[in-house]
Amino acid sequence: MQTEMVDTIYGQFCTIADDLVTQQLKTYSAHTRNEIAMLLSVLREQDIVLDIGAHIGTFAIPIVSSFKGNIKVFAFEPQADVFELLQKNIQLNNLGNCIVTFNGLVSNQKEEFRQRVTHSDNSMATMFIPVELDETSETIGKKADIKIYSIDQMIQEGDIPADINVVKIDTEGAELKVINSCLKLLKSNLPVVYGEINVGALEEFETTPDDIDAVLSAFGYHFFRNVGDRNSTNDSFKLARIKQLKNGGPFFDFLAIHPDSERYPSVAASYNYFSTANRLNRIMQNFRQR
Repeated sequence: MQTEMVDTIYGQFCTIADDLVTQQLKTYSAHTRNEIAMLLSVLREQDIVLDIGAHIGTFAIPIVSSFKGNIKVFAFEPQADVFELLQKNIQLNNLGNCIVTFNGLVSNQKEEFRQRVTHSDNSMATMFIPVELDETSETIGKKADIKIYSIDQMIQEGDIPADINVVKIDTEGAELKVINSCLKLLKSNLPVVYGEINVGALEEFETTPDDIDAVLSAFGYHFFRNVGDRNSTNDSFKLARIKQLKNGGPFFDFLAIHPDSERYPSVAASYNYFSTANRLNRIMQNFRQR
């Protein structure tokens, strides 16, 4: 795997050469920069965040950098080579005290998975499909020898804290398995949930946006999405409430926030929550203090 170094407004990244994520970092100085801004708008100092599907740290590092290290992130990434880059990027940005890493999948079931790369130029488009859903000759992938984590079990055993504020999930269609692994956490804490809806990827796991909607709605969550740019050279976003996840479109990121939460957004106030000038000023201050 050939790598290259990219400097961004959030720090330095060792990335995979010619990868989609690398091109986004070079072009926009972040991966899905406007979606990151949307997530940052609901974070607070001293938060504890789960980053499930952390990749090379394109969310974990901006989260910690933006709050000057006053946030703790527990990051999960199943791809071994990508996990190595995640650890390297944490070291490059001196964030080892703020980000704890786990090399494995998050799921509510202990089962065998096959690793399948769906796009060779996009390292994020790697799926880990349960064997029983990936048995035909056309779709069979490499069997994955990988550790499986359950969030509720990790909390019970003391491996991660119980007072989690935000759960970010980007697992290429396996989002429902992740959500089902932290039902006790959702019931007790009602954390903000940031997730990806990719209808095509969900179909690989025989799930739909309605399945995710049903679980989160049962806890009383409301749904929001950015209807502005996904990738741009600024940090603006347009937050809109959507009644049901299926109304958001075939591919988007969402926020699920309980109406009793003090983080519940004022949609009008969320547009352009972060200005580019303020963002750059904050990042420069972070670098000077390291």
